[in-house]
Amino acid sequence: MITDYGLLIDLHKQGHRQGPGREAETEKAINLATIDRTAPVKIADIGCGTGASALVLAKCLNAKIMMVDFLQDFLSVLKEKAENMEVADRISTYNIGFEKGVADWRRYLKTGGLLVVSEITWMTDSLPWELQDHWIANIPKLMSPLPKDRC
Repeated sequence: MITDYGLLIDLHKQGHRQGPGREAETEKAINLATIDRTAPVKIADIGCGTGASALVLAKCLNAKIMMVDFLQDFLSVLKEKAENMEVADRISTYNIGFEKGVADWRRYLKTGGLLVVSEITWMTDSLPWELQDHWIANIPKLMSPLPKDRC
């Protein structure tokens, strides 16, 4: 029997990334944040999926990264990727549910720290055609409930 989580896993497990962006955007974010690439830093990537962004961070920074996701299948793929990239010693993984994660991780933030959550969310029934074309081409199942009309 396929569950909703089974469908989610099947849809995203083999994808390079479970959200928008590329390595270039992650590297740009590092540069914009003016992070000293040699200074030791601790990072928590909550909802990491198969770890595309955090693997870039592990490669580019002197970082220890706690990778958290509620789907163990994603974490298993992540561990294999980290070993292949020879950054497994910089990464540890933890499985947690989304709601519990948001509630629990707040206490770990330092003063002035941020909890950043991103999720694909539509606030309208009508998206610009450029976005519709992008999502239809890349993740057609995500777009199936949206109308086919153009803005």
